[in-house]
Amino acid sequence: MQSKDIEVFVISHDTDYIDALRARNAKIGANIKYVLVGQHEKQVADDLLVTCRLPKNIEQHNRCMCQYTGWWALAENDIPKSDYIVLLEYDGIIQPNFLQLMNGVKDLPIYGFIKWCDWKDLMAPQYGGIAAFAQDVGADLSPRADWVATSNVCLKRDFFLEMIRSELFKKAVERFKNDRMASHVFERFLTLYELSVGAQHGYVLGAVNHMMMDSHETIGFGNTKDMILARLASV
Repeated sequence: MQSKDIEVFVISHDTDYIDALRARNAKIGANIKYVLVGQHEKQVADDLLVTCRLPKNIEQHNRCMCQYTGWWALAENDIPKSDYIVLLEYDGIIQPNFLQLMNGVKDLPIYGFIKWCDWKDLMAPQYGGIAAFAQDVGADLSPRADWVATSNVCLKRDFFLEMIRSELFKKAVERFKNDRMASHVFERFLTLYELSVGAQHGYVLGAVNHMMMDSHETIGFGNTKDMILARLASV
């Protein structure tokens, strides 16, 4: 498929972040939809999905699960239609050559934008309990050369739906839905699921820049909303 046909879902809990990204992304030419997670009442736009209004949603857990309530809602409401989809956080910044680079997507189920080679960071207890969870469910997380870091990824649609609807994901939601570090656990869950089903990943490096902002104050960066908006305006 052509890169312009890939659906891009940008997930945020704040409409101000979405407005800033919408203005910036208009010139990219990609097929972009914005996904507003959390509890919201009146927001309406042609390119906006408000997850709490969808028939199936788990927005009561958004404060801890963050963007992953958006992942869940997209899958359970069967919203993605293209063969591949891109899932981005609000601080995943689409680069001007995004469409050109996305032509490198061929047939793997997972493409990352950030390649991380330190396996200790995947297992680190300060980023949640993915190691303990893997042990409890009998999943293999023995070291590999690298892992797809952050929640900015390109996934084959069928793989994405199977992952979100899997018993393993359901167990993870039940265990971490009210855990303050849940978003970091689910970032690492992708690798756990990849290994559990014997999938492989590739990378499209340079297509998305992760700005590592901390609006939910889980990693100690101290980013205020004004600081985040200023950074979004400057990229």
